[in-house]
Amino acid sequence: VGASGGDFCLVTTVLAGVVLNCDSMNIVGALIRVLLFGGYIVAEGYMSIQRYNDGDHQISWAAHLGGAVTGLLIGTVVLRNMDIKKCENVCRILSLLLFIGYLGVLTAMWFLIVDKENGIDDGMDVIKSIVDMED
Repeated sequence: VGASGGDFCLVTTVLAGVVLNCDSMNIVGALIRVLLFGGYIVAEGYMSIQRYNDGDHQISWAAHLGGAVTGLLIGTVVLRNMDIKKCENVCRILSLLLFIGYLGVLTAMWFLIVDKENGIDDGMDVIKSIVDMED
């Protein structure tokens, strides 16, 4: 087990901080942070998809995605905002509600995976069973 999910959480937390405080930051500094960290997330996301498509299931794309979503949503709620505006408060509340919903979905998926009688072994099986129900 590695720390890549935590790495992604930290990277997207930095992005959330830049988005929250971009109006009070040096625009060049904010742009550099967004380009560097955003480029890292896009590149790593692309490489994760390529590895998964090539059959390399040793690297957990779910940990990367989970860390990124957690960092972005919790970073928006927890980080200090230098100049608070009404729309930013709405964004914080929305992020908190999305995170609570996200935890609910992950908990439901965990219970589906733990139950050995239903034939679901991982997150991809959950997604496949949802898609099959719609057909």
